[in-house]
Amino acid sequence: MLPPQLLLRSPNDDTTECSAIKIYDPRLAKPLTILNVYVPPRRAVDGLDQCFYPNYLPSTPDTFVLGYFNAHSSPLDPNSPEDLSGEELDDWAILGDLVVMNDGSPNRVSSRGVATTPDVTFVPSA
Repeated sequence: MLPPQLLLRSPNDDTTECSAIKIYDPRLAKPLTILNVYVPPRRAVDGLDQCFYPNYLPSTPDTFVLGYFNAHSSPLDPNSPEDLSGEELDDWAILGDLVVMNDGSPNRVSSRGVATTPDVTFVPSA
């Protein structure tokens, strides 16, 4: 079992995938961590609950978080209706003093032709 500080997803989340790399550079005060996250789509109509909670992700000044979150809020994805995961992800970024690198442009088009922005990159504000 991973120590709590390394647990990157909630204990009841068995679908979110996370991988990270830590970069050590003598020019940096601290190592830089780049975390990649994939949150597969889950829909209540399929009888599946979304168990992704961004509060399990680090939001430190030396961490970049990027991923395919399948989460929608107007600051992150102005092209799709908001959902709870998007609101939680947006709140996590604000509280962690992270900024979104995306400009809101769609980065995915579904098979039905719907343009969305499920890929998001967060970096420290300073």
